[in-house]
Formats: sequence, C-alpha cells, structure tokens
Amino acid sequence: MSTYSLEKIVTCLRDVSDITWGRYAFKSEMLKNKIQTEQTDEMILNAIVCGTGWAQQLRSITDAVSIDSLLKQLGLCLNENDLDMTAMPRQLFAQYIPDKQVEIMTQPINIYSRIYKPPLPEPDLIRSILIAHEMYHHIERLNKSDIYSQTEKICLWNLLGLKWYSTVRTIGEIAAMSFAKSLTNADFNPFMLDVILLYGYNEILAERIFHDIMYIEAG
Repeated sequence: MSTYSLEKIVTCLRDVSDITWGRYAFKSEMLKNKIQTEQTDEMILNAIVCGTGWAQQLRSITDAVSIDSLLKQLGLCLNENDLDMTAMPRQLFAQYIPDKQVEIMTQPINIYSRIYKPPLPEPDLIRSILIAHEMYHHIERLNKSDIYSQTEKICLWNLLGLKWYSTVRTIGEIAAMSFAKSLTNADFNPFMLDVILLYGYNEILAERIFHDIMYIEAG
C-alpha cells in the first residue's frame, strides 16, 4: 500500500513545473541519448507553445461547446474500451486510431471515479483531457508539414554526407498534453494523469512514478 494518500500526491504534483513534466516525459524517449539537455528543454518549451497554440486555433474556428461535440466536428468517433488494464504491462488510458477514431479505456476512469473526492480533479475533466490529448494526434496527422511536433527532427546518423532525420515522439506527447490542458481549461499539467489514474489499481507503481517526478523537480 502507498505511504502517500492520493490527495497528498495531487497537492505536490500541482506545483511541479512544466519543464519537469517534459523531462519526465523524455525519460521514456527512445532517442533521448541523441539529444542534449539544453536541446531537450528547448523542445519542451516549443512543444508547450505548439499545443497551446493549436488549441486556441481550434477554438477560434469551431462553435463546439464540449469535448464530445468538438470530437464530432472533427469527424472522429469515440470508442470506449472496457479492457482489464490491471493485467497490462504498460499504462494505456487512451489512444488515437487513424484516421477516424479515439479510444479511451473505461476501467481506469471508473476506478478513479470510485475513489474520487474533492479537491481531486473531477472524473469528467479527466475523461475530457484524455479525449483532447488524442484529438491533438489527429490534428498532428493532418498537419504534418506545419505542426512543430512533426517538423522538428533530429539527425540520427551522418555517413559520407548522407543524413537520416527522425521526429521525436515525446515532442508530440508534450504538445498533446499542452493542447489538452488549454482546450479543457485544466489547472494542472495533464501528465499528472499518469499517476492519479494508475493509483486506483497500482498504488505502489503510482507512488514510484510520483517520487521519480519529484526527484526530477528537485533537480
């Protein structure tokens, strides 16, 4: 059992900086060894600006008043999957399935709903954030030529003048979180969901991730 209550964890995580959340995200980046720390932080800041900007742009061109209505205006279908996540080897709360579907896993949200109490983030807000995050990946797919998370690339190798470049997956994840935060008016960084949704069915792992984040924050 966790030695920290979920309320205590959330209180601490609300004060974590966006740079820390970005560095936390980059810990699982497959190409992280090819990116310098200074370059990583620049990518984090640019990704945040990218996600926020696209959320504002989307708001300006639609009359949707809810995440579900916005989903429909984008031509996306929502699928709710009741898969048992407790047996999964990795965290998966939602996913974008090109090119017309957003899928959310209902079990983590349902478990969180049973342990929810103020001042924790409301379950409906959590659901909206998950959907909005995957919306960004749809928008990203449609705008590959001018969206930062697709245009920013790093050189993987250079052989006799021949260079191979790659996008950085984590940039898209940070931008999607920033997009979701702006679109839902959340007052916390959505990467916090990695901890609070996991807490309901794996307190020990959730606390381990929490301590990892706080270690990064302490710098």
